[in-house]
Amino acid sequence: MPYLSERHLLEDIGPHKVRAVLLNSGGLDSRLTAHIAVGLGYELYSLFVDNNPRGSAYANLCAERTADLYCADHFVLPFPVDWMVIKERGNLGLPFTNAQVHLFGAQYAIYRGLDEVFTGVRTDMAHDDWMSQLMAFVNGMKRNEAVLFNAPLWPMRTPDDTFAKARELGVPIDMTAVCKLDLACGECFHCRDRERLLHA
Repeated sequence: MPYLSERHLLEDIGPHKVRAVLLNSGGLDSRLTAHIAVGLGYELYSLFVDNNPRGSAYANLCAERTADLYCADHFVLPFPVDWMVIKERGNLGLPFTNAQVHLFGAQYAIYRGLDEVFTGVRTDMAHDDWMSQLMAFVNGMKRNEAVLFNAPLWPMRTPDDTFAKARELGVPIDMTAVCKLDLACGECFHCRDRERLLHA
C-alpha cells in the first residue's frame, strides 16, 4: 500500500522540515491533511486542480484559505474536464479523474523539486484500487526514486470521521468547500450533510 497512516507518519518521520505538495481541493479533507502535515514539520506547496467550471470559484477561494493557513504558496492548474459532468453520468470516469489529479500532484512535485505529495483521500474514495495502480505507474516512470504519496486520512471511512478528527485537532472549518454547484445551495446532499455534522 503506497500510503502512510497518521500513526506511521508520526512514528517514522518526526518533526523536521520536509517540502511537499498538498493536493488542495478546498475541502475539509485537504485542510485536515494540511494541519497534520504541518504539525509533522512539513513545508507545504498547495496545488488546486480546477476541473469543475460550475463550482470551482468558491472551491478555489476555500483552497486559498487553506493555503493561507498552512502553505508556502498556492498554484491553480486549470484542467478542461468538468468533474460534475462525469459524476452526473454515473461516476463512470471518476476513478480516472481522481487518478489524473494525483498524477498532476506527482508531476508538480517533480517540477518543484519535491519528493512527496500529501492527499486527503480516504479509504471510501479509492474506487477500484486506482491509487495503487497510479503509484506503480508514477514510480515506474520516475525510475530513479519514488514520489511518496502520504495519505494521513486513509484509515478514515466517512466524512463524519474527517469532521470529528478536525474538531478534535482544532482545525478551522470555515470556508471549506462542500457544495459542488454554488457557494452553498443548501439543497444538495453535500450541503445537507455538512449542516447535519455542524449540529451533531
